[in-house]
Parts: sequence; structure tokens; C-alpha cells
Amino acid sequence: MDSETRARPRVRRAVLVTAAAAVVVLFAALAYAALAWKRADRACSTDVYWPEGASMAGISWSWLPPGLECTYSDGTVHRSLWFSIPSGGEG
Repeated sequence: MDSETRARPRVRRAVLVTAAAAVVVLFAALAYAALAWKRADRACSTDVYWPEGASMAGISWSWLPPGLECTYSDGTVHRSLWFSIPSGGEG
């Protein structure tokens, strides 16, 4: 068996390991996005974040600085990578 034949299984293994790592990272990113969005929606609907007299304009992603943004009709913006959900009920 020459060295080229022995190297093929190592290359295949490296490709499989790289592909598996990419799938794990992709899954983790999608899971974070789904959970963080749901958490932001819940947190931004509480009295702690919601400004008096304003209505919710929406939730979006911000790249600079990175994080989810809760935007309200009066221009108030709350941004976080992981919103804390205050105890004490919803708005």
C-alpha cells in the first residue's frame, strides 16, 4: 500500500469531522436564534421594558452592536443578546 492510499481515509475522516462540526455549529446558531427571539418577545412585552404610552413596533436583529432589538413606537430601543425576563408577570 502506498502513502497516497493510506492518506485517503485520513482525508475522508477530516472532511466528515469538519462537516459534522459545521452541522453542530449551524444547529446551535439556529437554536440560539429561535430561543433568543422568543425570549426577547416575552421580555419586551413586560412593563419593565415597555415605555408608558408606547406601542410595540417590533423586534429585529442588530449587527452593530450585535443583539436583538425591541423597538417601540416612541423610539425607545432595548438591545440585548439574551434578554432577562423580569419576574412578576406580563405587561
